[in-house]
Amino acid sequence: MTKTFSKIALLGILTAFLAVIAEQMVAVSAQFFSNQEIILPSYKNITWFLFLAVIIEEGLKYAVLRQAVWERFGIRGKKFVAAGLFFGIFFGISEIGLILFSSPEAKALAQNFDREMIVSLSSIVLIQTATSLLISSLIATEEEMKRFSFLKILIFPVFIHLLYNFLVIQKGNYTNFLVLATLVISYLVSFAIIAFNWRKLAQ
Repeated sequence: MTKTFSKIALLGILTAFLAVIAEQMVAVSAQFFSNQEIILPSYKNITWFLFLAVIIEEGLKYAVLRQAVWERFGIRGKKFVAAGLFFGIFFGISEIGLILFSSPEAKALAQNFDREMIVSLSSIVLIQTATSLLISSLIATEEEMKRFSFLKILIFPVFIHLLYNFLVIQKGNYTNFLVLATLVISYLVSFAIIAFNWRKLAQ
């Protein structure tokens, strides 16, 4: 099982890199077809690109968890939910690594243990883990996987991620509280799904 979870950790890292590559391909396409340059500050504003970036990230999480962990590894029940949690942690850590690598300013602030930067980086791991846990919980408890089940499964994780991004961009003491509330609610929803389906997951 340790070997399997090592593979899941690697999948989390690779999926984060794949998400960045996909987002950059979208950025290049936008620049080529509409002459609109997508640069790092685009992640700091509510734009169509930020919306699409969330779709890409959550869609890739679903695809990897469903096709690799569920189908290929054959993991089921509570172990699958734990795998989703593990996967999300490494996805989030990888995203932090990419941010620090691509932004000298962010790296300098993190090295100086800037409070706002540390909180911001920590919240990235928390939101990526929260949506991954939610996706894995919904997959594990779905009665029957139909053709468009992925749309139903992705609606709430995508909404939570978009709400998180919107609140982070707004900035302010009140929005900081709302960011925390969003994270807490997303975890509580996952825990509620797990609790109500515990017998099914434990089989």
